[in-house]
Amino acid sequence: MNYFPDEVSIGFQEVPDEISLIIPFSGCGNSCYNCHSPHYQNSNNGVPFSICTLIELLEKHKEKISCVCFFGNDTIELQSFFLYIKKVYKLKIAFYSGNNSVSTMKNLDYIKLGQFIDGLGGLDSEKTNQCFYKVENIRLKNITYKFWRQQ
Repeated sequence: MNYFPDEVSIGFQEVPDEISLIIPFSGCGNSCYNCHSPHYQNSNNGVPFSICTLIELLEKHKEKISCVCFFGNDTIELQSFFLYIKKVYKLKIAFYSGNNSVSTMKNLDYIKLGQFIDGLGGLDSEKTNQCFYKVENIRLKNITYKFWRQQ
């Protein structure tokens, strides 16, 4: 599993009401038209990600963040990272997926689902097909509206 170390960042927009450490992975595979990050699509792009990499990132940023937000590919490997973050760091976890479902929501606090459709826009568009959910006891509460500008 590969990630893009130069694109790891701290963000305020990806998860409403959270300060997130954003970690993008390769291997998305959705090939969305006008994708903002087409280099995410090829699983061979990026550099290997490991538990050691995760620990280094968390130790560096733990005082500044309330959430870890993963972008990209839904792999079983992510589940071990989610569990580790929950047990050791007690942080919230978000996952941005271009799919309409994921293999499991276990240990997730937030999830973005839906392939990007250029004519409908992203989460900040009221026309979007994408949805952002808060996971509450395996139930999904749609909070996409939190991305829309209040006029």
